[in-house]
Amino acid sequence: MDTHSICEIKNCHKAARTKNLCQGHYLRKIRHGDPMGGRWPVNIGDCTVESCVKPAKVSGMCWAHYCRMRKHGDTSQTRCGKAMRWLESMSNHSADECLAYPFLINAQGYGYIGNAEKKGTSLASRIMCILAHGNPPHKDSYACHSCHKGNQGCVNPRHLYWGDNRSNQMDRVENGNSNRGSKHGSSKLSEADVLEIRANLSGKSVVEIANERSLAVSTVYGILSRHRWAWL
Repeated sequence: MDTHSICEIKNCHKAARTKNLCQGHYLRKIRHGDPMGGRWPVNIGDCTVESCVKPAKVSGMCWAHYCRMRKHGDTSQTRCGKAMRWLESMSNHSADECLAYPFLINAQGYGYIGNAEKKGTSLASRIMCILAHGNPPHKDSYACHSCHKGNQGCVNPRHLYWGDNRSNQMDRVENGNSNRGSKHGSSKLSEADVLEIRANLSGKSVVEIANERSLAVSTVYGILSRHRWAWL
């Protein structure tokens, strides 16, 4: 047999291995009596959904579109479609009280939604800010909360605005969700320790303070000069 021949199954471009069939189609013929048998026939054409170039798996559709059709009755709907529709419907919300996001909430209390473009998730408050106030002015802009209750799942468009990192961090401080100071995972000091070092009531040298607390001398200098823990 010509080792460079192609599998005889239509639209299969794999090299034939046995009896003019590629390995996959040959195994299906052995197991099911039909080279197109089995749950996952291969190379039967592209998904019939417009603009989808994935191979068809079931009922002329790729697996993703088939699952959407089976679950929602519409191939355009995704698992985050309901949440997105809710955000869109609330983008003109005019009440002053906080608007709680009714879908997925992360460990920090913020709502989130699937993002197909990033192949991950996005904060629901950021999506709401885009819907209500347009795209961010800068790529590093943050969706900030004037109510300081983003960690309680608020997505009220009247409470959201585009701000810089400083604005975002101040929001986190005011809502108690900041990890600065002793809340930081690598912090060896508490706020009380820092104030005690600065007070230095015993008049110890920087080196003595550093040795006593197992700190680098540069760390103590930074605390005394307020280059570290400047907010305290």
